[in-house]
Amino acid sequence: LVEGGGWLPFFHDMGLVGFALSPILSQLSIDYIATSDFVRRPLLWPKVITANAGTLSFGPTLGYDLCSRRALNGSADSIDLSSWRVAGIGGDMIRPDVLERFHDTFSVCGFRGASFVASYGLAESTLAVSFAPLDSGIKIDRIDRTHYSTTHRAVPVSDDDGNNNARSFVVCGSSLPDHEIEIRDGSGARLLDRQIGRVVITGPSVMSGYFRDAEMTAGVFEDDGWLDTGDMGYMVDGGLVITGRTKDLIICNGRNIWPQDIEWAVEQLASVRTGDVAAFSVTDEDGVEQVVVVMAPPRSLPHTSSGKLSRSSVKETYLAGNCPDQAVAHAAEQARARASVVRLAAAD
Repeated sequence: LVEGGGWLPFFHDMGLVGFALSPILSQLSIDYIATSDFVRRPLLWPKVITANAGTLSFGPTLGYDLCSRRALNGSADSIDLSSWRVAGIGGDMIRPDVLERFHDTFSVCGFRGASFVASYGLAESTLAVSFAPLDSGIKIDRIDRTHYSTTHRAVPVSDDDGNNNARSFVVCGSSLPDHEIEIRDGSGARLLDRQIGRVVITGPSVMSGYFRDAEMTAGVFEDDGWLDTGDMGYMVDGGLVITGRTKDLIICNGRNIWPQDIEWAVEQLASVRTGDVAAFSVTDEDGVEQVVVVMAPPRSLPHTSSGKLSRSSVKETYLAGNCPDQAVAHAAEQARARASVVRLAAAD
């Protein structure tokens, strides 16, 4: 394998393990692209892979999205991705629509859909927990959205039945050697395949605890020593499917609503950028769920150190009254301007 270049910062889990520690331990050279340069010019990534006939390179869904959104503009003649054998995806929720668009865009450059390798991991397991098999591409599990949100079951639907009530998830593969994955309910009981619950793991890579934080450590370990990842998901034929973060789940009228479903739908609007939407539940003093749309200032949504949207921080900011609505502010400014004109006209 030839490392095909990376652009994630080294304080990102995948950036540190994938583009710093692993190349050192494996004595592989790597072409590193500064994150800021990649964001400005996403096609640097496939161009670096082309220049060095790279075979292995990983990134979160965001990276593939940025590349596919940037039109080739004649670059197809200078990009050759036929050597890219392992195109890994992980680090956040994997979006099948983004990967499909990336393949459609770069297939003319020799990129093969079979190169996609989905994975799941977290810092507490340093880093990977599961990998999809090589040379098989993305496996998508389509389930009924109503059962998904009301019965906590992932009921499969056919790919060709024209079901508009389907939700697609990417299967993140099976656990690594000597590691195990289970799905458990709130009481700790193990769930069967296609039952949605908490993702818990065990294995030699799992941490012993958080540094000098015994209370936080105790809060994430089960009585039998398994680690609660904080993610929700289900198993299907030995493969892991992640549905979202436990703390981000929105429960409304008995239905489970995953915030990314709302966010991804809004991001389809032409004027909305990927990662600029945050959805979360808000209750009033009587405990009633509210639906509020706030047009926040550009680039004002807080993110984690690894670049992921922090919905909890966004919610805290909103509840503290520190998230001004740009649309309301703009309307108020226009109203003040009209009032000034009226006063001026009256004075004349």
